[in-house]
Amino acid sequence: MEAEKVIIKTDQPYSENHKVLLEHLFDRNIALFCAWGKHCTTWEDAMDDLITDIKRLDDKHFITTTSHADEPFEEVLNMAEIWSVEGDNKNVEIIEI
Repeated sequence: MEAEKVIIKTDQPYSENHKVLLEHLFDRNIALFCAWGKHCTTWEDAMDDLITDIKRLDDKHFITTTSHADEPFEEVLNMAEIWSVEGDNKNVEIIEI
């Protein structure tokens, strides 16, 4: 079973080249999307844009997004680990870019 909680760990700003990744995460029905690193707000904004796209709106699918530029990675990982999701899938996937 794929993790419902994802952390993007990167110092690269989001670009359209990464759109396929965000669409894949959206289609997986993740519950939590965290972005960590120097340009994390660009990643959170991109996921927010995807989530709120009128063509994709789905009342049954809600993704919480967060960005963490000035926090230690361990604190973000800890927050994601304790974040409550439905079911037994408590895993956190870390994607390094």
